[in-house]
Amino acid sequence: MSSDFLLPELEIIFSLKIGLFGLVGMLGVLVVPFSGRLIDRVVPWYATLIATSLLLVSQAVQTAAGGINVAAVVIACFALDVGRQAQQVSMTTRVLRSIICFPVKEIATDVQ
Repeated sequence: MSSDFLLPELEIIFSLKIGLFGLVGMLGVLVVPFSGRLIDRVVPWYATLIATSLLLVSQAVQTAAGGINVAAVVIACFALDVGRQAQQVSMTTRVLRSIICFPVKEIATDVQ
């Protein structure tokens, strides 16, 4: 067979893989509100530690099996998305809790 006949078939396969990554990204966005509620119940430092561990695991999966199978890349992308957003939410929670619990006192500017 000529390669001209195979090109449309390859185009369909690549477009399906690209669409799969788009769906994985949307799934990661849908998971974030649930992980945010879970993070609000946990100490923010522990949530940051868990999210960072998830990021390390996703990078390990990507490095180990990224070139072998597309499923490994999909799992790594999903874990990276969820882990990074969970890390951001937990760090923001930590900062905002510290501001609310320990507000900065205004410095008196009146010099007598």
